Amino acid sequence: MDKIQVVWFENNLRTTDHQGLHQATQHETPIIGVYVLESSLLEPTRYGFPKLGPYRLEFIDETLKTLKQNLQKHNIPLVIYLGNAYDAFRKLSKQYHIDAIHYEKAYASEEDTRHQSVIKAFPSTSFYAFDTKPLMHIRDLPFDIQDLPLSFTAFRKRVEKTLKIKQEVSIDGFKQSKTISVNNSDTFDGLYDQSSAPFVKGGEDEALKRLNYYLFESKKIKTYKETRNQMDAFDASSKLSPYLAIGALSPRTVYYQLKVFEQKHGSNDSTYWLFFELLWRDYFHYLLVRFGRKVFYKNGLFNTPYHPNENKNHIEAWKNANTGYPLVDANMREINTTGYMSNRGRQNVASFFCHYLKQDWRIGAAYFEYLLIDYDVASNYGNWLYLAGLGVDPRGTRIFDVINQGNRYDPTTEYLLKWLPELEPLPKQERYQGLSKNNLQQNLNLFEVDYPKPIVDKPIFKP
Repeated sequence: MDKIQVVWFENNLRTTDHQGLHQATQHETPIIGVYVLESSLLEPTRYGFPKLGPYRLEFIDETLKTLKQNLQKHNIPLVIYLGNAYDAFRKLSKQYHIDAIHYEKAYASEEDTRHQSVIKAFPSTSFYAFDTKPLMHIRDLPFDIQDLPLSFTAFRKRVEKTLKIKQEVSIDGFKQSKTISVNNSDTFDGLYDQSSAPFVKGGEDEALKRLNYYLFESKKIKTYKETRNQMDAFDASSKLSPYLAIGALSPRTVYYQLKVFEQKHGSNDSTYWLFFELLWRDYFHYLLVRFGRKVFYKNGLFNTPYHPNENKNHIEAWKNANTGYPLVDANMREINTTGYMSNRGRQNVASFFCHYLKQDWRIGAAYFEYLLIDYDVASNYGNWLYLAGLGVDPRGTRIFDVINQGNRYDPTTEYLLKWLPELEPLPKQERYQGLSKNNLQQNLNLFEVDYPKPIVDKPIFKP
């Protein structure tokens, strides 16, 4: 039986700056790429929907097709299995002797459990872990992970003083001499509706194309800090998050291309702010390492007393964009239709779910996990904890006034009418209030508006 080594692709679906691939090319044993779509992710959870929804599934499928083509340039095959990792590697071991497996270090408990099940099943196989999810390697942090600062600002100030970011690795020029064939590769056929219009097209090539466009072709990066809070304009933000989340793009590639841009065209607050957002991404990853399963606990990182309501009608109204709060409903229609929502929108709808509706933050986080095309476990759950007031936020509970926020970040109401065209009859200055109490009777009398009344009263905000 021929020996092979496996590069286990998970959320690292690229050939550029891929540490595992680079490691594998240093050995003489032939390489096979393996991707396992865990069928359990497609099954409904206790909340009534799966962990992996149609938009991200389609994005993964497109990304895998590109990965397969790019690996083939190096004569490396990619085999896809639908089921679970244990069975997938058992099936592969019937055709080849698996000499080594290169896998990415897990940050979340589910992924780590999956890795351990394979490691225990193959005691004679060598396992080589690599870690390219964050920008900075954990070994290069200026503190032990148990001493991770409990605020992002403190974290940022510490790491910026001793910033260490490893250089990218490459497999350019490598081509496997031996052709390897693999039986029984699965497909995603029938798992999602291929007639949908995805928010962005998947794949490493598309990721690098978008990065080049945003930095060098359009130079939109120059105004990133000023435009990033817009909710609708596509180029208002980088739109790199889907590619970073699935690993079609390495954060180091973004960082080094950003440095090239600054050398050629100069730096400003906006170029720094993209780096700043990469640091936020790292911080959430390291919070997951530091606190482990507590990131998913109802009471959060510090066991804070937390007593959410259990109102299924309110949860369904939030999910189905029927809350009677236009900013919330517009953003929920967007995510339900496209698998995407702006960062400004996410903060508002999460704050609304936790503090207006007083529902269990974990349900909202799970719904985002199901739908978001750029879902990342650390960033998603870290942000929800932060907004629920159960994470590491020295300013305490984060409650957004969703009426004022709409007027501030969408003053023309262009975004609002894109997703809630039924509100067009209302005066522009009142559209973000919808049919709230202060203008309810007037608008019901003057306009024919097919839109729900608010399901809860607006909280009284402290000055």
